[in-house]
Amino acid sequence: MKIFLNILSWCGIAVWSLIVLIGVHYAYGCSWAVSIPAGIVCAMLMGFLLYAAKYFSHPKESNDFSAGGVVKKWLFFGLYCAVSLISAWWLLHAVAVATVLKEQVRPAAQVQIAELRTMVSPETGTGATKGSYMEYVETRLSNFRNYNPNNRHDSSELDADLRNLRDLLVTNSGYPNLAREITDFGERADYAIDNWDLLTVGSYVDEMARKKPEWEKKLVECGKKADIDEFESLHVEYAPLATHDTALAEPLFRPSASNITGVGIVLILLLQIVILLNWIADLRDKVSAPRGLGAGNPFITTWNQNSDNRK
Repeated sequence: MKIFLNILSWCGIAVWSLIVLIGVHYAYGCSWAVSIPAGIVCAMLMGFLLYAAKYFSHPKESNDFSAGGVVKKWLFFGLYCAVSLISAWWLLHAVAVATVLKEQVRPAAQVQIAELRTMVSPETGTGATKGSYMEYVETRLSNFRNYNPNNRHDSSELDADLRNLRDLLVTNSGYPNLAREITDFGERADYAIDNWDLLTVGSYVDEMARKKPEWEKKLVECGKKADIDEFESLHVEYAPLATHDTALAEPLFRPSASNITGVGIVLILLLQIVILLNWIADLRDKVSAPRGLGAGNPFITTWNQNSDNRK
Protein backbone atom coordinates (compact mmCIF):
# COMPACT_ATOMS: atom_id res chain seq x y z
CA MET A 1 0.00 0.00 0.00
CA LYS A 2 2.84 2.40 0.82
CA ILE A 3 4.41 1.76 -2.59
CA PHE A 4 1.05 2.38 -4.29
CA LEU A 5 0.55 5.64 -2.38
CA ASN A 6 4.09 6.77 -3.25
CA ILE A 7 3.47 6.11 -6.96
CA LEU A 8 0.13 7.91 -6.74
CA SER A 9 1.80 10.89 -5.07
CA TRP A 10 4.49 11.20 -7.75
CA CYS A 11 1.91 10.85 -10.53
CA GLY A 12 -0.11 13.64 -8.92
CA ILE A 13 2.97 15.88 -8.77
CA ALA A 14 3.70 15.12 -12.44
CA VAL A 15 0.16 16.02 -13.53
CA TRP A 16 0.19 19.17 -11.38
CA SER A 17 3.51 20.30 -12.85
CA LEU A 18 2.41 19.58 -16.43
CA ILE A 19 -0.70 21.74 -16.00
CA VAL A 20 1.39 24.46 -14.34
CA LEU A 21 3.77 24.28 -17.31
CA ILE A 22 0.87 25.01 -19.67
CA GLY A 23 -0.30 27.88 -17.48
CA VAL A 24 3.19 29.44 -17.41
CA HIS A 25 3.40 28.93 -21.17
CA TYR A 26 0.38 31.21 -21.68
CA ALA A 27 1.28 33.63 -18.89
CA TYR A 28 4.63 34.35 -20.57
CA GLY A 29 3.44 34.80 -24.15
CA CYS A 30 3.74 31.16 -25.25
CA SER A 31 7.43 30.94 -24.36
CA TRP A 32 8.64 27.35 -24.06
CA ALA A 33 12.00 28.65 -22.87
CA VAL A 34 10.26 29.85 -19.70
CA SER A 35 7.48 27.30 -19.26
CA ILE A 36 9.48 24.06 -19.58
CA PRO A 37 12.06 25.00 -16.90
CA ALA A 38 9.22 26.31 -14.71
CA GLY A 39 7.37 22.99 -14.94
CA ILE A 40 10.53 21.00 -14.16
CA VAL A 41 11.45 23.23 -11.21
CA CYS A 42 7.91 22.99 -9.85
CA ALA A 43 7.97 19.18 -9.99
CA MET A 44 11.42 18.98 -8.38
CA LEU A 45 10.56 21.43 -5.60
CA MET A 46 7.26 19.78 -4.71
CA GLY A 47 8.78 16.30 -4.80
CA PHE A 48 11.84 17.24 -2.74
CA LEU A 49 9.94 19.24 -0.11
CA LEU A 50 7.32 16.54 0.40
CA TYR A 51 10.03 13.85 0.57
CA ALA A 52 11.99 15.91 3.11
CA ALA A 53 8.89 16.44 5.23
CA LYS A 54 8.26 12.69 5.30
CA TYR A 55 11.93 11.96 5.93
CA PHE A 56 12.08 14.08 9.08
CA SER A 57 8.80 12.59 10.31
CA HIS A 58 10.68 9.28 10.78
CA PRO A 59 13.44 9.78 13.38
CA LYS A 60 14.79 6.29 12.75
CA GLU A 61 15.51 7.27 9.13
CA SER A 62 16.74 10.80 9.75
CA ASN A 63 18.55 9.85 12.99
CA ASP A 64 17.17 13.07 14.46
CA PHE A 65 15.18 12.39 17.64
CA SER A 66 15.31 15.99 18.81
CA ALA A 67 12.54 18.58 18.74
CA GLY A 68 14.41 20.12 15.79
CA GLY A 69 13.43 17.13 13.69
CA VAL A 70 9.76 17.92 14.23
CA VAL A 71 10.42 21.55 13.32
CA LYS A 72 12.15 20.49 10.11
CA LYS A 73 9.23 18.20 9.23
CA TRP A 74 6.70 21.00 9.45
CA LEU A 75 9.08 23.53 7.92
CA PHE A 76 9.48 21.43 4.76
CA PHE A 77 5.77 20.70 4.66
CA GLY A 78 5.05 24.42 4.99
CA LEU A 79 7.43 25.16 2.11
CA TYR A 80 5.67 22.50 0.05
CA CYS A 81 2.35 24.21 0.74
CA ALA A 82 3.85 27.57 -0.26
CA VAL A 83 5.12 26.20 -3.60
CA SER A 84 1.72 24.59 -4.23
CA LEU A 85 -0.11 27.81 -3.39
CA ILE A 86 2.10 29.93 -5.68
CA SER A 87 1.94 27.50 -8.59
CA ALA A 88 -1.84 27.05 -8.18
CA TRP A 89 -2.45 30.34 -10.02
CA TRP A 90 -0.80 28.99 -13.18
CA LEU A 91 -2.82 25.81 -12.85
CA LEU A 92 -5.99 27.92 -12.69
CA HIS A 93 -4.71 29.87 -15.71
CA ALA A 94 -4.28 26.67 -17.73
CA VAL A 95 -7.75 25.42 -16.76
CA ALA A 96 -9.26 28.78 -17.79
CA VAL A 97 -7.57 28.54 -21.21
CA ALA A 98 -8.90 25.00 -21.65
CA THR A 99 -12.47 25.85 -20.63
CA VAL A 100 -14.02 29.30 -20.37
CA LEU A 101 -11.47 31.13 -22.56
CA LYS A 102 -11.79 28.44 -25.20
CA GLU A 103 -15.49 29.28 -25.57
CA GLN A 104 -14.67 32.98 -25.65
CA VAL A 105 -11.68 33.10 -28.01
CA ARG A 106 -12.23 30.18 -30.39
CA PRO A 107 -15.32 31.59 -32.20
CA ALA A 108 -13.59 34.95 -32.75
CA ALA A 109 -10.43 33.19 -33.96
CA GLN A 110 -12.45 31.08 -36.39
CA VAL A 111 -13.92 34.29 -37.85
CA GLN A 112 -10.41 35.64 -38.43
CA ILE A 113 -9.33 32.36 -40.07
CA ALA A 114 -12.35 32.49 -42.37
CA GLU A 115 -11.45 36.06 -43.39
CA LEU A 116 -7.88 34.99 -44.19
CA ARG A 117 -9.23 32.14 -46.29
CA THR A 118 -11.51 34.55 -48.13
CA MET A 119 -8.75 37.03 -48.94
CA VAL A 120 -6.72 34.47 -50.88
CA SER A 121 -9.55 32.27 -52.14
CA PRO A 122 -9.61 31.88 -55.94
CA GLU A 123 -12.67 29.62 -55.91
CA THR A 124 -15.21 30.78 -58.43
CA GLY A 125 -18.80 30.31 -59.37
CA THR A 126 -19.34 33.32 -61.53
CA GLY A 127 -16.13 34.85 -60.24
CA ALA A 128 -13.66 34.84 -57.38
CA THR A 129 -14.87 34.87 -53.79
CA LYS A 130 -16.29 38.21 -52.73
CA GLY A 131 -13.70 40.20 -50.83
CA SER A 132 -10.77 38.19 -52.16
CA TYR A 133 -7.77 39.67 -53.91
CA MET A 134 -8.60 37.71 -57.06
CA GLU A 135 -12.09 39.26 -57.13
CA TYR A 136 -10.35 42.64 -57.02
CA VAL A 137 -8.14 41.57 -59.95
CA GLU A 138 -11.17 40.43 -61.95
CA THR A 139 -12.90 43.74 -61.25
CA ARG A 140 -9.93 45.74 -62.49
CA LEU A 141 -9.60 43.61 -65.61
CA SER A 142 -13.32 43.94 -66.30
CA ASN A 143 -13.21 47.73 -65.86
CA PHE A 144 -10.21 47.99 -68.15
CA ARG A 145 -11.93 45.94 -70.84
CA ASN A 146 -15.16 47.95 -70.54
CA TYR A 147 -13.57 51.40 -70.57
CA ASN A 148 -10.63 50.60 -72.88
CA PRO A 149 -8.67 53.66 -71.70
CA ASN A 150 -5.96 53.18 -74.35
CA ASN A 151 -8.58 53.22 -77.12
CA ARG A 152 -7.56 49.88 -78.59
CA HIS A 153 -9.48 49.12 -81.77
CA ASP A 154 -7.83 45.76 -82.27
CA SER A 155 -9.12 43.11 -79.81
CA SER A 156 -5.73 41.40 -79.81
CA GLU A 157 -4.10 44.62 -78.58
CA LEU A 158 -6.72 44.98 -75.85
CA ASP A 159 -6.16 41.37 -74.83
CA ALA A 160 -2.42 42.05 -74.66
CA ASP A 161 -3.06 45.02 -72.36
CA LEU A 162 -5.23 42.82 -70.15
CA ARG A 163 -2.52 40.17 -69.95
CA ASN A 164 0.03 42.82 -68.97
CA LEU A 165 -2.32 44.19 -66.32
CA ARG A 166 -2.96 40.74 -64.90
CA ASP A 167 0.77 39.97 -64.83
CA LEU A 168 1.40 43.18 -62.89
CA LEU A 169 -1.40 42.46 -60.41
CA VAL A 170 -0.79 38.74 -59.93
CA THR A 171 2.44 37.29 -61.30
CA ASN A 172 4.84 40.19 -60.74
CA SER A 173 3.29 41.66 -57.61
CA GLY A 174 4.44 38.88 -55.28
CA TYR A 175 0.87 37.73 -54.71
CA PRO A 176 1.50 33.98 -55.34
CA ASN A 177 4.09 33.74 -52.56
CA LEU A 178 2.00 35.87 -50.22
CA ALA A 179 -1.11 33.78 -50.90
CA ARG A 180 0.86 30.58 -50.28
CA GLU A 181 2.19 31.96 -46.98
CA ILE A 182 -1.30 32.92 -45.80
CA THR A 183 -2.82 29.61 -46.94
CA ASP A 184 -0.13 27.49 -45.25
CA PHE A 185 -0.51 29.40 -42.00
CA GLY A 186 -4.29 29.26 -42.20
CA GLU A 187 -4.34 25.48 -42.59
CA ARG A 188 -2.10 24.94 -39.56
CA ALA A 189 -3.86 27.52 -37.42
CA ASP A 190 -7.29 26.27 -38.44
CA TYR A 191 -6.49 22.76 -37.16
CA ALA A 192 -5.06 24.03 -33.86
CA ILE A 193 -8.00 26.38 -33.25
CA ASP A 194 -10.74 23.93 -34.20
CA ASN A 195 -9.24 21.20 -31.99
CA TRP A 196 -8.06 23.71 -29.38
CA ASP A 197 -4.58 22.22 -29.15
CA LEU A 198 -3.31 23.70 -25.88
CA LEU A 199 0.34 23.28 -26.89
CA THR A 200 0.06 25.39 -30.06
CA VAL A 201 -3.22 27.30 -30.20
CA GLY A 202 -1.96 30.28 -28.20
CA SER A 203 0.96 30.96 -30.51
CA TYR A 204 -1.22 30.61 -33.62
CA VAL A 205 -3.89 32.98 -32.31
CA ASP A 206 -1.24 35.50 -31.28
CA GLU A 207 0.58 35.26 -34.62
CA MET A 208 -2.66 35.65 -36.54
CA ALA A 209 -3.65 38.74 -34.52
CA ARG A 210 -0.27 40.32 -35.30
CA LYS A 211 0.18 39.26 -38.92
CA LYS A 212 -3.32 39.55 -40.35
CA PRO A 213 -3.19 43.39 -40.61
CA GLU A 214 0.28 43.10 -42.16
CA TRP A 215 -0.96 40.60 -44.76
CA GLU A 216 -3.86 42.90 -45.61
CA LYS A 217 -1.44 45.79 -46.19
CA LYS A 218 0.72 43.59 -48.41
CA LEU A 219 -2.30 42.65 -50.50
CA VAL A 220 -3.13 46.34 -50.91
CA GLU A 221 0.47 46.91 -52.02
CA CYS A 222 0.13 44.09 -54.56
CA GLY A 223 -2.80 46.00 -56.07
CA LYS A 224 -0.62 49.10 -56.42
CA LYS A 225 1.95 47.32 -58.60
CA ALA A 226 -0.16 48.13 -61.66
CA ASP A 227 -0.23 51.86 -60.93
CA ILE A 228 1.74 52.89 -64.00
CA ASP A 229 0.74 55.39 -66.65
CA GLU A 230 -0.77 52.76 -68.90
CA PHE A 231 -3.21 51.49 -66.27
CA GLU A 232 -3.32 54.12 -63.53
CA SER A 233 -6.39 55.91 -64.84
CA LEU A 234 -8.62 53.05 -63.72
CA HIS A 235 -6.90 52.35 -60.42
CA VAL A 236 -9.07 51.10 -57.54
CA GLU A 237 -7.41 50.14 -54.27
CA TYR A 238 -7.99 46.67 -52.94
CA ALA A 239 -10.19 46.79 -49.80
CA PRO A 240 -10.37 43.43 -48.02
CA LEU A 241 -13.69 42.63 -46.37
CA ALA A 242 -12.00 41.85 -43.07
CA THR A 243 -12.10 42.94 -39.46
CA HIS A 244 -9.15 43.68 -37.21
CA ASP A 245 -8.83 42.00 -33.83
CA THR A 246 -5.26 42.67 -32.71
CA ALA A 247 -6.13 41.88 -29.08
CA LEU A 248 -7.55 38.45 -29.92
CA ALA A 249 -4.96 36.55 -27.87
CA GLU A 250 -4.89 38.91 -24.86
CA PRO A 251 -7.45 36.96 -22.76
CA LEU A 252 -5.34 33.81 -23.17
CA PHE A 253 -2.26 35.53 -21.81
CA ARG A 254 -3.88 37.66 -19.10
CA PRO A 255 -7.11 36.10 -17.86
CA SER A 256 -9.22 38.07 -15.39
CA ALA A 257 -10.49 36.79 -12.06
CA SER A 258 -13.90 36.22 -13.67
CA ASN A 259 -12.30 33.60 -15.94
CA ILE A 260 -11.42 31.42 -12.93
CA THR A 261 -14.04 28.73 -12.52
CA GLY A 262 -14.93 26.12 -9.96
CA VAL A 263 -13.48 23.46 -12.23
CA GLY A 264 -9.97 24.73 -11.53
CA ILE A 265 -10.54 24.86 -7.78
CA VAL A 266 -11.95 21.33 -7.71
CA LEU A 267 -8.98 20.11 -9.77
CA ILE A 268 -6.57 21.71 -7.27
CA LEU A 269 -8.27 19.96 -4.35
CA LEU A 270 -8.35 16.58 -6.10
CA LEU A 271 -4.70 16.72 -7.14
CA GLN A 272 -3.57 17.80 -3.69
CA ILE A 273 -5.52 14.94 -2.11
CA VAL A 274 -3.87 12.49 -4.52
CA ILE A 275 -0.42 13.94 -3.81
CA LEU A 276 -0.87 14.07 -0.02
CA LEU A 277 -2.59 10.71 0.51
CA ASN A 278 0.76 9.16 1.45
CA TRP A 279 1.49 12.00 3.88
CA ILE A 280 -2.01 11.76 5.40
CA ALA A 281 -1.71 7.99 5.82
CA ASP A 282 1.68 8.44 7.49
CA LEU A 283 0.28 10.99 9.96
CA ARG A 284 -2.66 8.72 10.74
CA ASP A 285 -0.32 5.88 11.65
CA LYS A 286 1.52 8.17 14.06
CA VAL A 287 -1.53 9.47 15.90
CA SER A 288 -3.42 6.17 16.16
CA ALA A 289 -3.58 4.59 19.63
CA PRO A 290 -1.11 1.76 20.37
CA ARG A 291 -2.61 -1.68 20.10
CA GLY A 292 -2.42 -3.85 23.25
CA LEU A 293 -1.56 -7.52 23.29
CA GLY A 294 -4.65 -8.58 25.24
CA ALA A 295 -5.01 -10.77 28.30
CA GLY A 296 -4.21 -14.44 28.18
CA ASN A 297 -1.53 -14.21 25.50
CA PRO A 298 0.52 -17.41 25.88
CA PHE A 299 3.73 -15.60 24.96
CA ILE A 300 3.40 -13.09 27.85
CA THR A 301 4.27 -14.10 31.44
CA THR A 302 4.27 -12.20 34.70
CA TRP A 303 6.25 -12.85 37.87
CA ASN A 304 4.92 -12.80 41.36
CA GLN A 305 7.32 -10.98 43.65
CA ASN A 306 6.54 -13.35 46.49
CA SER A 307 6.94 -16.57 44.55
CA ASP A 308 9.41 -18.19 42.21
CA ASN A 309 6.56 -19.75 40.24
CA ARG A 310 5.53 -18.30 36.94
CA LYS A 311 1.90 -17.41 36.48
